[in-house]
Amino acid sequence: MSILNEALSAWRQHGLAYIIRTAPGHLLRRARQRSYRTIFTPITMDRQELIRYCEERGHLWEIDEGTIFEMLPPENTGVPAKLEGLIGEHEIEPNFVCEITDARLVGPWAIPVTPSGKIISEPYGPMFHSILRRTFMHDGLISTLRALWSSRSPPDERDLSGPLFHLVARHGYDYDEPNYGHWINEHLPQLQACDWWRKHRDPNLKILVNETDAAWLFELLEIYGYSADDIVIWRGQFDVVNRLIMTKLNWIHSSSVRMNPLGKQWARSTALQNIECDPEQNYPKRIFMSRQNADRRKITNFNAVKKKLLQKNFQIIEPENLSMQEEICLCSQAKVIAGVQGSNLAGIMFSSESIIIEFSSVYVPIFHMMANELKLDHFSIYNEKVQSSGNVQKNVKIPVKLFETILLDVEGLLK
Repeated sequence: MSILNEALSAWRQHGLAYIIRTAPGHLLRRARQRSYRTIFTPITMDRQELIRYCEERGHLWEIDEGTIFEMLPPENTGVPAKLEGLIGEHEIEPNFVCEITDARLVGPWAIPVTPSGKIISEPYGPMFHSILRRTFMHDGLISTLRALWSSRSPPDERDLSGPLFHLVARHGYDYDEPNYGHWINEHLPQLQACDWWRKHRDPNLKILVNETDAAWLFELLEIYGYSADDIVIWRGQFDVVNRLIMTKLNWIHSSSVRMNPLGKQWARSTALQNIECDPEQNYPKRIFMSRQNADRRKITNFNAVKKKLLQKNFQIIEPENLSMQEEICLCSQAKVIAGVQGSNLAGIMFSSESIIIEFSSVYVPIFHMMANELKLDHFSIYNEKVQSSGNVQKNVKIPVKLFETILLDVEGLLK
C-alpha cells in the first residue's frame, strides 16, 4: 500500500488529528525499513536462490508431490476483498527440505548465513527485515555485523555438529515468546520435513528451538515424537552448525498467506495417531474457544452471545487452561468450534469434521484458509472495529441476529 493510500485509509478510520499525531513516527519507520532493504537485499538469499544453492550441491529433496488445492468461498457471505485473489484452484508446489553445511546462526532468532556470507531469509518470510532490525537492536550493530561476516570462531564450544533442524519461531512479542497461533499454523506442519529426514536421511536429526518458557511448545514436540534429548535450545548470539537442515516456510499474515494443505493435513493426522483420547470422557460436541481473558479481541457484548451459546448447548472453553493433549482431544471430538479470530482457534488444526464459526472485527483470510486446507466447513461473522488503533484488532461486537441465523444454517449441516 502506498503512503498516500495509507494516509487516506487512516483519515477515514481515525481522522485528521490521528494523522498529524502519528505521521512523523510512521514516516521514520518507513524510511528505516527502506534503508534496511536497500542495504541487505543484495546480500540476502531468497527462496529461489536457496533452492538453486542446495540443488547445485545435491542437498535438496522434495518431501511431497505438491497438489491442486481449491479455496472455496465462505459458507455464509459473499467473497470479502481479502479473499478475492484466493478463491479458486491453486497449484501448490512441493514442500522441500535442504541442507546447508557450515552455516552461521546469528542473534536471538538464529538467522542463518551461508559460508560465503549470504543471509538466508526463508525462516522468516515477509518478516525477514523486521527480524534483522530487531536483531541489530537486541545485540547491537557492531556485534551483529561481526557475527554475520567475521571469520572468527563462535564464542562458545557447544557441539552443533550433527544434523540440526531450524525451528526457531519468527513470530511473537519477543524471541523467547513464540506466538501459539503462528506456531501451530506455520511451524507445526514443518515437522513433516523433520519426520521425512529422520525416515529417509538420518534418524539422529535434532530440532533447534527458541529459548522459551512456553510449555505448550515442548508438549507438542513430545506428542510428535521428540523428547528432550532430541531438542537443542538456541541461546547464543552466534554459532556455527556443521549441517543445518531447513524447510519451506508457509506463512500466515492478515495481509498475505501461503497455502500448505498437505503439511497441515499431515500435522492433523500425525497428532491424532499419537494421541489417545479417553473413551470414557464425554467430550462436548459444541465448543466456544474464548478470548475473554486475553488483552485484545474480546467480545464486548459477551453476555448476549454467551446466552445464545448456552441455549445452543455450547460449552465455553478457556484454551489457555488446557494441556495440549486436552485441546487436541476437545477439538478432534467437537462437531462445531466457534471463537473470535486468534490463537484460541488454532486448535482447529486437530479437527477432522468440525464446522467452524469465526468472529472477527475485520475480515482476515487465515482461518478460512486453514478450514479449507483441512476440508472443514467455515462460517464467518465480522463486524466494525470497536476500540481499535492502527491495524491492531482489539474488541469485537457480535451481531447476535446474524449469529442466530448462522446457527440455524449449522443445525442444517449437522442433520
